[in-house]
Amino acid sequence: MKTKLALGAVVAALAVFSQTAFAQTAASAPVDRQQRKAETAEAQKAGKLAPAGEGKSGTTQPSTASDKTRADRKAQTEADRKAGKLAPAGDAAAQK
Repeated sequence: MKTKLALGAVVAALAVFSQTAFAQTAASAPVDRQQRKAETAEAQKAGKLAPAGEGKSGTTQPSTASDKTRADRKAQTEADRKAGKLAPAGDAAAQK
């Protein structure tokens, strides 16, 4: 049993390391720190970098405002309960 476990661990480690090595050889040549700093400085001068703290440009946050009132939500839940559309409490994940 211990031999199978050790052999399985070795095979898993080889698979992980071979994928990493393949990914490094398949990608373009690695960029050293000085090249990366030069590219970043050029992008900053060209105005292509987002200001700090603003994250990716073009992404929007979902709205937190609701279009229904609390009474509307309660009425819908009550209608769903009467129609038998609600999962029993605690079983929501089991129903899927």
